[in-house]
Amino acid sequence: MVYVDDIIIISEIVGMILKHMKESYSYLLKDIGEPKSYLGSDIGKKIGVLGDTWFFSPEESLRSLKTMFGQSTNNSPAPTTFRPELGNSTFLGTYEAQLYQSYIGLLRFSVELGRIDITHVTATLSKFMINPREGHLKAF
Repeated sequence: MVYVDDIIIISEIVGMILKHMKESYSYLLKDIGEPKSYLGSDIGKKIGVLGDTWFFSPEESLRSLKTMFGQSTNNSPAPTTFRPELGNSTFLGTYEAQLYQSYIGLLRFSVELGRIDITHVTATLSKFMINPREGHLKAF
């Protein structure tokens, strides 16, 4: 038995592909239609004169992350005085270090979704994933 959570098919022959999947592999397909989101990213379609254009939008994911980190939508990625490499605060315990690593993962995903303005600060904080300090976690 194979369980597949999500499939996105972008093709001119979607109907033929779905029919083949049903007939050849006995897939039970449900919720078939235009996608609304994928991997935390909103999906949209713009209708154009020369054809339709599909796009990913990070807006919903980024709103969720900003809510999680308690930031308004107008905050800059980091203050210009931010220097995490100079920190000498206490090293984090196991739970806090895992939390820090999860936050870094979320930030990296945000960069992938289009938040290029936080690329540098994310890369800088990523350097401390092995042994983060309290000051690094407070940066969030």
